[in-house]
Amino acid sequence: MKILSYFLLPMLVFAQGKTFKQFIQASTSDLIEQSSITHMAVAYGSIDSSNTILHFGESTTSSLYDLASLTKVFTSLLFVLLENESSLNRKSILFNSPRVTYEDLLRHRAGLPIGVVISSSDSAQDIWNKVFSMRPKSSLRGKFRYSDINYILLGHHLTKRHGISLDKLLSRSILEPLGMKQTNFAANINLKADCPRTARLVQPCHVHDPTSSKLGSITGHAGLFSSIGDLVLLANEILLGLENRGQLLNKSLMSSILQKDRNGRFIGFDSETKYARRPTGNFSWSKNSFGHTGFTGTSLFIDPKSKSFLIILSNAVYKKTKGDLSKRKYFNYLEKASLNFTHLQK
Repeated sequence: MKILSYFLLPMLVFAQGKTFKQFIQASTSDLIEQSSITHMAVAYGSIDSSNTILHFGESTTSSLYDLASLTKVFTSLLFVLLENESSLNRKSILFNSPRVTYEDLLRHRAGLPIGVVISSSDSAQDIWNKVFSMRPKSSLRGKFRYSDINYILLGHHLTKRHGISLDKLLSRSILEPLGMKQTNFAANINLKADCPRTARLVQPCHVHDPTSSKLGSITGHAGLFSSIGDLVLLANEILLGLENRGQLLNKSLMSSILQKDRNGRFIGFDSETKYARRPTGNFSWSKNSFGHTGFTGTSLFIDPKSKSFLIILSNAVYKKTKGDLSKRKYFNYLEKASLNFTHLQK
């Protein structure tokens, strides 16, 4: 009975006559009260209606959240935009044995290690040496294996190819055109900014990801900080791109991004792998819905069918005490929120 009620709860919320906004206000306030999460922001809407942005806990319009792996969304979009305007090609071969391309990195099917084993004494160059020495495993080539190494390498190759640092490339190609003035890598953020803490030993406005931190906090897999308002700008650009009305994105570019492979991955986005299922949420609302999550408690979901988006930013990884269950409670909340939103779109 408990299992059944768990899956029925999101539907029952609407049966009781609550709107999605009322559900979010009540459930988020409960989550903040029952966990160590101090900041949380939720945004939802569509290109055919006004957007709603809600702040909870200590969150404000100026709060800059550590996006963690949502950084990968920016890196993938940057790659697609640069590919469109230069000789960059996702089919270019990076490794010959086995054959691995940029596209394999973008889709997490290169067969590379999940991450880097680092020690406190490692320098940035030590980390890079480890990354550059890594080779894909033939037995894993073509299979989905989520890996930070894929996007660390993507960021490196984009920088090397264009002769410009990753932060400047991103700013020139995406952030400035879309007016995303509150988005930047940790290395460039004012330390006095309102950045929700992600760990007791990590200072505010410092990246939580240890590999990104070691590499200077400007990397393709993690390191970006942003506000809920800026991510709404990005979500709307993606939706407008699907209708050929985007400032940067158009139907052709979005079609190239949303070509699903046999693993259920798009370019830079998830759709059908375990990362699009419980316990990190459930955003397979329709056949082509897609999204991404971040370790710190961030998420971006897009549904082309209903032309809508749902964004949730938090510092869910923050723990005040040993054994803190805030992240687990966040996962539970995230799934209920996404399922409720699914119901709203039908």
